[in-house]
Amino acid sequence: SRSTGVASSMYYVDHSTNVCRQDCAVEGGLPCGGSPSDLSVQLFATDAECCSNKLSWIDSAKCIADTNGVAQSGSSEYYMNWSTMRCVMNCPSDSGAPCGGLAQSYNELFSTPEECCTAKKSWVPFEECVYSA
Repeated sequence: SRSTGVASSMYYVDHSTNVCRQDCAVEGGLPCGGSPSDLSVQLFATDAECCSNKLSWIDSAKCIADTNGVAQSGSSEYYMNWSTMRCVMNCPSDSGAPCGGLAQSYNELFSTPEECCTAKKSWVPFEECVYSA
Protein backbone atom coordinates (compact mmCIF):
# COMPACT_ATOMS: atom_id res chain seq x y z
CA SER A 1 0.00 0.00 0.00
CA ARG A 2 3.06 2.29 0.09
CA SER A 3 2.71 2.94 -3.63
CA THR A 4 -0.81 4.28 -3.04
CA GLY A 5 0.42 6.92 -0.60
CA VAL A 6 -1.55 5.42 2.28
CA ALA A 7 0.49 4.99 5.46
CA SER A 8 0.80 1.36 6.59
CA SER A 9 1.50 2.02 10.32
CA MET A 10 4.29 -0.56 10.03
CA TYR A 11 7.85 0.09 11.28
CA TYR A 12 11.06 0.61 9.29
CA VAL A 13 14.67 1.38 10.22
CA ASP A 14 16.06 4.91 9.98
CA HIS A 15 19.80 4.26 9.70
CA SER A 16 20.67 7.96 9.92
CA THR A 17 19.46 8.07 13.54
CA ASN A 18 19.67 4.35 14.46
CA VAL A 19 16.00 4.14 15.46
CA CYS A 20 12.91 2.58 13.98
CA ARG A 21 10.17 4.83 12.63
CA GLN A 22 6.51 4.13 12.04
CA ASP A 23 5.00 4.63 8.59
CA CYS A 24 2.56 7.38 9.58
CA ALA A 25 2.33 11.18 9.29
CA VAL A 26 5.24 12.96 11.01
CA GLU A 27 2.69 15.40 12.47
CA GLY A 28 1.47 12.53 14.65
CA GLY A 29 4.69 12.75 16.68
CA LEU A 30 7.05 9.90 17.52
CA PRO A 31 7.31 7.11 16.56
CA CYS A 32 5.83 8.44 13.27
CA GLY A 33 8.52 9.19 10.73
CA GLY A 34 6.48 9.57 7.56
CA SER A 35 6.46 7.03 4.79
CA PRO A 36 9.87 5.68 3.79
CA SER A 37 11.09 7.15 0.51
CA ASP A 38 12.59 3.79 -0.53
CA LEU A 39 9.68 1.51 -1.43
CA SER A 40 11.90 -1.57 -1.09
CA VAL A 41 12.62 -0.96 2.62
CA GLN A 42 11.62 -3.87 4.86
CA LEU A 43 8.61 -3.22 7.12
CA PHE A 44 7.81 -4.77 10.51
CA ALA A 45 4.58 -5.07 12.47
CA THR A 46 6.08 -3.78 15.74
CA ASP A 47 8.85 -1.51 16.96
CA ALA A 48 10.36 -4.49 18.81
CA GLU A 49 10.57 -6.56 15.58
CA CYS A 50 12.18 -3.67 13.73
CA CYS A 51 14.72 -3.12 16.52
CA SER A 52 15.68 -6.80 16.82
CA ASN A 53 15.94 -7.33 13.06
CA LYS A 54 17.57 -4.10 11.92
CA LEU A 55 19.32 -2.63 14.98
CA SER A 56 20.30 -5.78 16.85
CA TRP A 57 23.55 -4.27 18.22
CA ILE A 58 21.52 -1.73 20.22
CA ASP A 59 19.94 -2.89 23.50
CA SER A 60 16.31 -3.74 22.69
CA ALA A 61 14.81 -1.65 25.50
CA LYS A 62 16.94 1.35 24.48
CA CYS A 63 15.99 1.00 20.82
CA ILE A 64 12.27 0.82 21.62
CA ALA A 65 12.50 3.78 24.03
CA ASP A 66 14.45 5.87 21.48
CA THR A 67 11.99 4.91 18.73
CA ASN A 68 9.11 6.18 20.83
CA GLY A 69 10.95 9.24 22.16
CA VAL A 70 10.69 8.22 25.81
CA ALA A 71 13.28 7.82 28.54
CA GLN A 72 14.37 4.30 29.28
CA SER A 73 13.28 3.33 32.78
CA GLY A 74 15.29 0.16 33.41
CA SER A 75 14.01 -2.63 35.67
CA SER A 76 14.10 -3.84 39.26
CA GLU A 77 16.98 -6.19 38.43
CA TYR A 78 20.60 -5.81 39.57
CA TYR A 79 23.96 -5.98 37.76
CA MET A 80 27.63 -5.55 38.64
CA ASN A 81 28.86 -2.05 37.84
CA TRP A 82 32.56 -2.80 37.37
CA SER A 83 33.61 0.85 37.59
CA THR A 84 32.22 1.13 41.14
CA MET A 85 32.69 -2.57 41.98
CA ARG A 86 29.16 -2.71 43.39
CA CYS A 87 25.92 -4.45 42.47
CA VAL A 88 23.46 -1.76 41.43
CA MET A 89 19.83 -1.63 40.34
CA ASN A 90 19.13 -1.25 36.62
CA CYS A 91 17.59 2.25 36.70
CA PRO A 92 18.74 5.82 35.94
CA SER A 93 21.56 6.81 38.29
CA ASP A 94 19.97 10.21 38.95
CA SER A 95 17.19 8.32 40.76
CA GLY A 96 19.59 7.72 43.67
CA ALA A 97 20.68 4.51 45.39
CA PRO A 98 20.29 1.63 44.75
CA CYS A 99 20.02 2.82 41.09
CA GLY A 100 23.38 2.68 39.38
CA GLY A 101 22.51 3.53 35.80
CA LEU A 102 20.90 1.61 32.99
CA ALA A 103 22.40 -1.79 32.26
CA GLN A 104 24.01 -2.43 28.90
CA SER A 105 23.07 -5.43 26.79
CA TYR A 106 26.26 -7.23 27.92
CA ASN A 107 25.47 -6.85 31.67
CA GLU A 108 24.22 -10.02 33.34
CA LEU A 109 21.05 -9.21 35.30
CA PHE A 110 20.00 -10.72 38.65
CA SER A 111 16.67 -10.70 40.49
CA THR A 112 18.14 -9.53 43.81
CA PRO A 113 21.28 -7.76 45.01
CA GLU A 114 22.15 -10.88 47.00
CA GLU A 115 22.18 -13.02 43.82
CA CYS A 116 24.32 -10.41 42.07
CA CYS A 117 26.84 -10.24 44.92
CA THR A 118 27.00 -14.02 45.30
CA ALA A 119 27.67 -14.47 41.58
CA LYS A 120 30.02 -11.53 41.01
CA LYS A 121 31.78 -10.68 44.27
CA SER A 122 31.21 -13.45 46.79
CA TRP A 123 34.54 -12.90 48.59
CA VAL A 124 33.47 -9.58 50.17
CA PRO A 125 30.78 -8.87 52.78
CA PHE A 126 27.38 -8.08 51.25
CA GLU A 127 27.47 -4.50 52.63
CA GLU A 128 30.66 -3.84 50.65
CA CYS A 129 29.21 -5.31 47.47
CA VAL A 130 25.80 -3.67 47.14
CA TYR A 131 25.31 0.00 46.29
CA SER A 132 23.32 1.84 48.94
CA ALA A 133 22.84 5.41 50.10
